[in-house]
Amino acid sequence: MLDAFGKNGDMGSALLHFESMIEKDVVSWTSVINGFARSKQFTKAIWVFEKMIDFLVKPNEATYVNVLSCCANLEGGGGLYQGKQIHGYIIRNEVVMTVFMGTALIDFYGKKGCLETSMRVFNQMLVREACARTKKVELGSEFSQSMSCQYGIVPIMEHYGCMVDLLGRAGLLTEATELTRTIPFQPDTSVLGALLGACKIHGAFELGNEVARRLLELQPRYCGLYIALSSINADKERCDRAADLRKAMVEAGIRKIPAYSLIGYV
Repeated sequence: MLDAFGKNGDMGSALLHFESMIEKDVVSWTSVINGFARSKQFTKAIWVFEKMIDFLVKPNEATYVNVLSCCANLEGGGGLYQGKQIHGYIIRNEVVMTVFMGTALIDFYGKKGCLETSMRVFNQMLVREACARTKKVELGSEFSQSMSCQYGIVPIMEHYGCMVDLLGRAGLLTEATELTRTIPFQPDTSVLGALLGACKIHGAFELGNEVARRLLELQPRYCGLYIALSSINADKERCDRAADLRKAMVEAGIRKIPAYSLIGYV
């Protein structure tokens, strides 16, 4: 109901309904803030946020995104001050900074002309993302080790392929390559393919060529390998090498299966 009033711009009815509610949770408070934001009554939206904090209601991601947007669009110096206060509240209360919240902060500081602060927030988001990837790798390694140590499950090729993919996507290409060399059997196309994909993502041209050669020994007529290897070389401006690979495909009679669409048949 609150959301409906807000979307129609009837904030008088929205407030009357809000006041009549016995229990006001974070969703209802955020709906009122969002309603004022929609009608460009940014000062009132920020005032509702302040009252929400006074009533010890914990904001959620949507609350922060909406109120920071209001601060960004509020004219005059008040918006900058209020936004900084909210940013400080987030830090003091150790709120987890989501991508949407970080983007809202970057937008807020950018619109207020605080480009250095905006860039600082952006860099912090990149560091957090890198840390998150590292934690995922650590968690994946723990799961992998617990399979055999705790549950007596012998890892098969698919399990090793998952770990190579996890390490490779995180940019840990040395560790991923070492794993392909230490697994108790000859790595198949799923394991080496995961490593090749990581090489393409991170632009590891030399390693990518080495892995691709190993893959071609296993599947010499698979056109996808030629195309992937050609793409890696083209990305590294090794156009001569990429052209040679395309030529080798033609001479070997290897063709890419053409794509088709069902749209014309619907």
